Amino acid sequence: TIMSTPSFIGGECASPNCTETVTSKLACPKCMKLGLPATYFCSQKCFVANYNSHKSIHNLAKQILEANGASATPAGGHRKTPPDGIICDPNAPIE
Repeated sequence: TIMSTPSFIGGECASPNCTETVTSKLACPKCMKLGLPATYFCSQKCFVANYNSHKSIHNLAKQILEANGASATPAGGHRKTPPDGIICDPNAPIE
């Protein structure tokens, strides 16, 4: 697998080879927009550093949605924010 997806605080970061524990619900906004399970990262820095490999999941999800005749954008064009979560920004500067 390319990544793991913890659904709780204390799970492991979704970035490959990261050994840090998720301490806040820092979720990938694109996964949420595509209706995928929330993917959590240990930090914004880790998310940004691994975004290029992580986004392959987005491309696969889009292909599956299109093959099934579904839209990759939810009605209204809005993404869901994870409950009590923080959205990652792939364009944010690395801290």
